[in-house]
Amino acid sequence: FHRAVRQVGHHALLRADPGHETLTEHRLVQAVLRERLSAEDQAEMVRLVWKLLIVANPGRPDDPNSWGMLSNINRHLRPSGIIQADDRAARSVVLDQIRFLFNGGDQRSSRELAEEAVSSWRKSPGASDEQTLIACRFLGIVRRELGLVEEARLIDEDTLERARAVFGEQHEHTLVTANSDACDLR
Repeated sequence: FHRAVRQVGHHALLRADPGHETLTEHRLVQAVLRERLSAEDQAEMVRLVWKLLIVANPGRPDDPNSWGMLSNINRHLRPSGIIQADDRAARSVVLDQIRFLFNGGDQRSSRELAEEAVSSWRKSPGASDEQTLIACRFLGIVRRELGLVEEARLIDEDTLERARAVFGEQHEHTLVTANSDACDLR
């Protein structure tokens, strides 16, 4: 295996990074392989990548010990199209990435990812879906952190109204969203 990787690497078709234990194909090789696959096979490969990202996700975006793996996952979010996946576990990966970016101090990337997720998820699975509401709450928090207080207030008010209708007044999501809304008003 190592000999084969070295030989392919000599032709610049593959780059090995032993420190991170990764292999990266040249984009031209990726394009040729992708073109040879049927539409069905391409869709299956995309689903396989989503499954790999789901399994690799440590699920603890607030724990700095998870940030190395979350950083690795982050590089594959947009190329894999996982943001548009119609799968709860895949959406959990995206939610964890929004939190990871925020916790790591990259509020702009966190906001961009949250905005993309909210835009996509409001269409499907819908504006009142639990994960959509969580993404909306995260978006409100990061907008407020970036000084976009009026934008934060607007999304938090809408999210709070939906959370009350979906979960009720005493549900954890409703209470946390109410707290976020109060921060906007303060």
